[in-house]
Formats: sequence, C-alpha cells, structure tokens
Amino acid sequence: MRFGAKNGLSPRVYYQRLTDFSSQHKSLNLVRAHYNSELCINVISMVGFGRGVMRFRGSVRPHTVFVMPPNKDNAIYAFFYSQIEEALTYDWFKEGLISLFKKIEPPPHLFPQ
Repeated sequence: MRFGAKNGLSPRVYYQRLTDFSSQHKSLNLVRAHYNSELCINVISMVGFGRGVMRFRGSVRPHTVFVMPPNKDNAIYAFFYSQIEEALTYDWFKEGLISLFKKIEPPPHLFPQ
C-alpha cells in the first residue's frame, strides 16, 4: 500500500485501482526487459499498464525484438520495438496471459464501514 500513500490514495482507493481489471484508461506504459546476447532478443520480465508516458527499464536494446517468456502452452510472443505499444495492449494481456480473471473484492475486515 506504500505506493498508494505515496500518490495520495487512501488504502480503499488504492485497492480498488489495483484490482480494477477494466480496460478504461489503460495503455502500455512500462516494459522492463533484459537483453539476452546469446539469443539477440530483449526478454520481457514485467509490463505495466495505466496512464502516462511509455518507459523502458532494464538492459534493453531498443531496435531489437522483445519477447514474452513462454506461457503454460509454451507459446512465445514477440513484439517489434516500433510496434510494442500498439500490439501489447491491456485487453490482449488480460485475455491471453492472465489465466484467472475476475473482480477481486477486498476482505471486509480491511475496510470496515
């Protein structure tokens, strides 16, 4: 919850935003990856969606392909640097990569009325 407080959010509002899986106002704004010199690719370790300017973190080679690690079906997804913001959308991510997807309600004892 420290990130919520740092941004002026109450615990309830922070939790609501954290568990809001709607697509409204969510675009790719963070890719953390590391360059694998043996494979000559950027391996994505984290993505972030929300508002704000697109940022790349890690040891990234900008004009090299970005790859998501294999999923449970051993599928590998690759993205060109110039197209990653348009191709790696929140809807694609939640439908294609998040296996259990439902609205999570906070435990009532955390936010008594």
